[in-house]
Amino acid sequence: MPGDYDGDGTFDQAVFDTVGGYWYIKSLNGNVITWKNQWGWSTAAPVPGDYDGDGKYDLAVFDTVGGYWYIKSLTGNVITWENQWGWSTARQVSLMEMTAPTAAQLVSANSLKGYQQNIQNTLDAQGFTAAVNYAKTAGAVGKVFVLDDGTSHTVRDIDIYDNLGNSWVLGNGTTTSRSWTTLYFYAEGSLRMQVYLGW
Repeated sequence: MPGDYDGDGTFDQAVFDTVGGYWYIKSLNGNVITWKNQWGWSTAAPVPGDYDGDGKYDLAVFDTVGGYWYIKSLTGNVITWENQWGWSTARQVSLMEMTAPTAAQLVSANSLKGYQQNIQNTLDAQGFTAAVNYAKTAGAVGKVFVLDDGTSHTVRDIDIYDNLGNSWVLGNGTTTSRSWTTLYFYAEGSLRMQVYLGW
C-alpha cells in the first residue's frame, strides 16, 4: 500500500496484513512510521489516500461485505466511521498518481492541479471512459504547471494511454513538444492509464 504517509513528498513502504488488519509502514531511509497499527479486518480492503487534505496518506479500508468506509489519520483522528458508499458487489477503487521516476516531480499546478483532481474524481465515480471524455473536452492544453525546480511550463499537448486496453485513446504518444512529464494512474493496485503532458 505505498503512499506518502509522513508528508515528506516521497512514497513510503507500506503493507496491510489481510488477516489481522494491521498496517506496517516505514520510509525508505528506515524510519518506522507505524508498526502493527490495527485498522481493518479480513473482509476489509485497504484504500489509502489523503482524505483530510493534510498532505499525508491516511489509513482507510472499505468493508467488502457491507460497503462501509472507515478512515483514520496516523495520529489516530477518525476521519469517517461506517460511512456507507458501496455494497457487497461494489469494487473499491484505490487511485494513486505519481510522476515517472525519470520525470521532474509535479509539486504545484494552479489550474492544472484542478485538472488532476477532476481526473481523479471522475475515475473514482464513473470510470475510465468518463476520465478520458473529461480530458478530451476540458483538456490540459494551455494550462500552466510548475516543476519542483521552480520553472513553470504551459502544456502544449496531451496524450493518454489505456494500459488495460493496450491502446492510445488520446493522441499517439508522438509529441511535438521538446519536453514532457508523465502522470501514472493506478486503480486497484494496477496501472490503469498514463497521461503524457508536453510543453
